[in-house]
Amino acid sequence: MLVKIRSEPWYEKCALTGRCPVQIHHHLRYQGRKLQELFSLIPLHPDIHARVHEKEIREKCDKIVWDRATEEERKKYGLN
Repeated sequence: MLVKIRSEPWYEKCALTGRCPVQIHHHLRYQGRKLQELFSLIPLHPDIHARVHEKEIREKCDKIVWDRATEEERKKYGLN
């Protein structure tokens, strides 16, 4: 998974602000565990990552995950 993340330019800057550095945020949980799927991993600047519990940021992350997930992934994890 880490190799895939490092090879994709999208993960180099914050998905919300475009700033660097980033921390990888595991946005979804499934069956009590952090979901290890690329569509649910979001690069966030540390300042944003620390505030991910705030409604506005959480909703933006929800949209990113929804947009990145395939229809099959949405069905598999109950995102429909």
